[in-house]
Amino acid sequence: MALKLHSKNMIFAFGGDLAGRTLGFFAAAYLARVLGKEGFGAISIALAVLGYALLIGSSGLALLGVRRAAHPRIQPSALAREISLARLALSFFALLVVGAVVWMIYSDPAIRQLTLTYLLYLFPAAMMLEWLFQGRQRIEIAAGGRIIGAAVYLMWVIAFVRTPDQIIHTAWGWTAGGSASALFFWWILVRQFPGDDQPFPTPGTLWRLIKDALPLGTASIISQVVLQFPFLYLGWKTSQGQVGLFSAAFKLTGLLLIFDRVFYTVFYPVISKTASEAPERLGPIINRVLKAVVVLAWTIGLLAIAGADTAIHIVFGTEFTGAAPLFRALIFYFLLTLTKSVIGFTLVGMGKDRLFTRAIVSGMIVFFLLLAAAPDHSPSLYIIFALLAYQLTALMLMIHQLRREISLRWIRGLAAPYLTGLLATWLLFGLQLSWFFNILGVIFIAVPALMLAAGLGRDDWKYFKKVFL
Repeated sequence: MALKLHSKNMIFAFGGDLAGRTLGFFAAAYLARVLGKEGFGAISIALAVLGYALLIGSSGLALLGVRRAAHPRIQPSALAREISLARLALSFFALLVVGAVVWMIYSDPAIRQLTLTYLLYLFPAAMMLEWLFQGRQRIEIAAGGRIIGAAVYLMWVIAFVRTPDQIIHTAWGWTAGGSASALFFWWILVRQFPGDDQPFPTPGTLWRLIKDALPLGTASIISQVVLQFPFLYLGWKTSQGQVGLFSAAFKLTGLLLIFDRVFYTVFYPVISKTASEAPERLGPIINRVLKAVVVLAWTIGLLAIAGADTAIHIVFGTEFTGAAPLFRALIFYFLLTLTKSVIGFTLVGMGKDRLFTRAIVSGMIVFFLLLAAAPDHSPSLYIIFALLAYQLTALMLMIHQLRREISLRWIRGLAAPYLTGLLATWLLFGLQLSWFFNILGVIFIAVPALMLAAGLGRDDWKYFKKVFL
């Protein structure tokens, strides 16, 4: 029964995330063609600023909410009210602080107005209850809210953004999508979990919530600080057009990272349960999952590299041709991210949260040190190099820590397939064949070689069949 429920969660998580990301991706592709590189870059800068404001506005409260909502005796209505009010208070503070910084830094009235309008999204974001339904194992409701928000945003931009002069409507559409999601979640809450007699939370209660939540969100905050920074960095170093090219490549990479969500939904509960109930079985499970994820990641990555030019041309148009090399480079970020998820979530599942956070902090330090010594030429490629160094540093430290706890077969499950994948990249794409022949080479040569290098065999397939079916 647990496996069936697990598969159901996987289907809803994968389907909901895929649908939401696809709708958002369509909106991005539409806006890229309508607004061009400059306008698309301006939106990316504004969203990066909003991302930092959202970090202040949440501060780990959503993660705390997921943990508390999973408790069977919790009253969902009272918890929703407390978490939402705490997030609203932090969002108002974030609006004041980040808004003042935006007003002082940006002299261009258009960028200033666009960014400040995007910051209004803080308030519907504070009212979203996706965390509550995740904690209650109602993944279908959480997925439904994401889809509704993305659909409203897509319809809004198609209806109101027809020329570059109408770029401000993208910000209003972003807030409209968030508001639609929040209303959906609260409507479900009222229908399924009637109100209770709990007193209205006091300021002291909200402050304790914020203090309890902040340590939980540290690693997530650090990750988002790093991921949002490239857009601001490129906006400072180059032009809005270059930001637009980088953003197009990053959007495609983000679409691939849906597989990271699937791993979290499917395997993280298994890892956590095994670590607490049967720790002696954790090593074999992790070794099996690691090699499967690495082979899957390299298969997707090689196919994406092979079709990079075609994908950029079809989705964003000829104006964004310069994004293809950036997308190819970001594929290695995708590979490291999926690999790091296996190792990192294992540490967290074992209760080694501090070791996980320490590795993330170390990666962030390397990232900013590299940027401090950045050369003036090729800033877009250099920022990707810094992102790769951030992920690789964190990954290597996590592997070092995990090997102290379990017998990790990192040479066979990690090093061998990575070397095989790099060799396949050099052989297949160094020949400069057409994308069609490259894809055939990936399917019929690279994938079997990756499976052989990782030692992915019949017993592994039987195990994954049990998990998924």
